Amino acid sequence: MSERDARAPYLPENLWGYGKRLRFVDSAIGKEFPGRARYGLKILDVGCGNGSQLAIPMAEAGYQVTAVDPHQPSIERGRALAPSVKFIHGLVGELSLNQFDCVIISEVLEHLDSPEALLRASLPYLAEPGLLIVTVPNGYGEFELDRRLYAALQLERVAALSFWEGQFRSAPSQGQMTRVRTYSDSRFRGCAKCSNAMV
Repeated sequence: MSERDARAPYLPENLWGYGKRLRFVDSAIGKEFPGRARYGLKILDVGCGNGSQLAIPMAEAGYQVTAVDPHQPSIERGRALAPSVKFIHGLVGELSLNQFDCVIISEVLEHLDSPEALLRASLPYLAEPGLLIVTVPNGYGEFELDRRLYAALQLERVAALSFWEGQFRSAPSQGQMTRVRTYSDSRFRGCAKCSNAMV
């Protein structure tokens, strides 16, 4: 067994294909940099979340991983889970200009209004030679099928009814102030679509 294969990154497979994606990323890096050990490769994970799906397993396998995300609670969780990963709260364009053998943007672009801006901001961090890995959902995954089913069955109306019934059923205990937020139908649909897409 070679040095490279000694500690392959691992995640158990699940409905969302996280294990398969991790194996794909590791394999692509191995093909781009044959003969180089994982511990000698610097990786930048852009939009890493808490790092549990890529950054942390890759660091555990020996890669030098820097992970950046604008969501502070996710970065704090990642730091608690894996001190070996250099987690940075912020935007990729705010990082000091270091060169990485591989820049990964995985399952991020579909959440942005201007994905090309993130791609442009990430490219200066890529060493020459370097590897840019971008993954996006293919339209046939768990979330996409769920969204289609949700729309076809008009479940946003059911959810809205449940929301309003819950507001009126829960009476405050004596002495408590009651704060009721109102949502227009279109605003509630927007929240439901957003939470469905971001899960």
